[in-house]
Amino acid sequence: MSYRDAATSGTNIAASYGRAAECKERAPSATHPETKAEYIRLARGWVHLARSYEFVESLERFLLDATRKRHSLRPRTFQKFPTLYADENRREQKTRGPEKSGLLY
Repeated sequence: MSYRDAATSGTNIAASYGRAAECKERAPSATHPETKAEYIRLARGWVHLARSYEFVESLERFLLDATRKRHSLRPRTFQKFPTLYADENRREQKTRGPEKSGLLY
């Protein structure tokens, strides 16, 4: 995730929570029960959307951290145990094919 994506994601989260707050504020002043119920439903939807954005953001951070750790650990481990990675590379070539086997390293 780039800096720009992170800024956009944070903006989307804040905007979604803001919309939810607007709907919650308007619900009590609604004159018809159906309108009030609709505002409450919309508020829940906006909160759900904001939480979805938060989940995606946390998942992206987790995956980026895992990738960084894997890349930072591999060269030192490879020097100590070269046959360990030779076997792993052969397995990847069988399961992924030779064109994709080196993408993660």
